[in-house]
Amino acid sequence: MRNLIKQVPTDKKKAFEFEIDWQCVHDHNIIEKKLRPWVKKKVTEFLGNEEQGMIEFIMRKVTAQSKPEGILAELEGFLDDEAENFTLKMWRMLIFEVLRVKAR
Repeated sequence: MRNLIKQVPTDKKKAFEFEIDWQCVHDHNIIEKKLRPWVKKKVTEFLGNEEQGMIEFIMRKVTAQSKPEGILAELEGFLDDEAENFTLKMWRMLIFEVLRVKAR
């Protein structure tokens, strides 16, 4: 597990440039199983309530394989200073989950 964590870039530029294996994401239902609960929790923390529209917006962006820079730019209007941290953490989680299922 530690080796997997070490493989996940902490630097924003490197994380955002990481080549996501979208087929793996799809095959293992990573977006629904892992990402959605995390996004739901974080959006609720930031906005104070479970903002379903925001959660669905983020899920659609990731499902459409949008670039993290684009997601970040769109979230800045809603999450202000938290947008970059949120997007980076979400992207790192996506990378980790892909590496985790590939390591099995």
